[in-house]
Amino acid sequence: MFIGNHAVLFGEKLATETADVIAGLGRSGCDGIEAGLRFLTPDFRDELKGELDANHLQLSAYHVSTMATDVLDKPEEVKKIFEQAAKFLEVFPVKNIMYTQLPAENLDLTAEEWDPRLRDEASLKRMAEFLDELAVDLASKGITLHFHNHNWEFDDGGKWFLAIVNHAPHVHLGLDLGWTYMAGWDAVEVLERYQDRIRYVHLRDLNFKQVGTFKNFTDIQYNGFVDLGTGDVPFEKVVDMLMESTGNEGWLTIEYEMGEVSYERYEKATSVLTELIKSHEGRK
Repeated sequence: MFIGNHAVLFGEKLATETADVIAGLGRSGCDGIEAGLRFLTPDFRDELKGELDANHLQLSAYHVSTMATDVLDKPEEVKKIFEQAAKFLEVFPVKNIMYTQLPAENLDLTAEEWDPRLRDEASLKRMAEFLDELAVDLASKGITLHFHNHNWEFDDGGKWFLAIVNHAPHVHLGLDLGWTYMAGWDAVEVLERYQDRIRYVHLRDLNFKQVGTFKNFTDIQYNGFVDLGTGDVPFEKVVDMLMESTGNEGWLTIEYEMGEVSYERYEKATSVLTELIKSHEGRK
């Protein structure tokens, strides 16, 4: 089982202080770093590869995002973004793309305020089928496409998420447990139900009693999550399930997006996961 650290907490520093950020995250004892196109454009590929190699780390995933409606309105532009990402990954041994779809420029809008196509099952099916074709093409290059969820995919009865499940069978589910719980779904149940599609998860922690108390996406993003191991997410179950379903080859990736920018948070979280992995191995 591999432990990853998502570097998004460091923002622009990932590009301006690449060596320091990679080395700092590496000191946590993790196996790899997830980085995104938002901060590391293709021009950074060789520099990133060098810093990861120097710290004996992998690039666990390259994270890209587009507007969801671009899949319907600008499919060729979306394809170019994925071609760019595939080119970026050519020099890395681990070839995972983590993909986020955004419902609107303003993420605080409700499902009723989105483009109506994002609530239309036929349109969602078309979007999913497009992604499935992308996943097949990427797989021919040795790249795995993972669909990273936030809370919005579970709005309106989960139509969006279920469209990916039902109409994009070649797309892996890069389940973000924190956002899944915040949407009111049981992330462990989702993980169990679709374990054959899940090889890479994003880990956040939260207090269950607060679910449903936040005003909007921004409020959740800034105030909803706590440091890993201090909330209510049953990480022991998560680790056990993923280790069993992936043959110990899955990725447990810690994501801190807001809050104190420090390496110590990742060190503590990595320690928690390391102990859970050891515990699982000891029970086998």
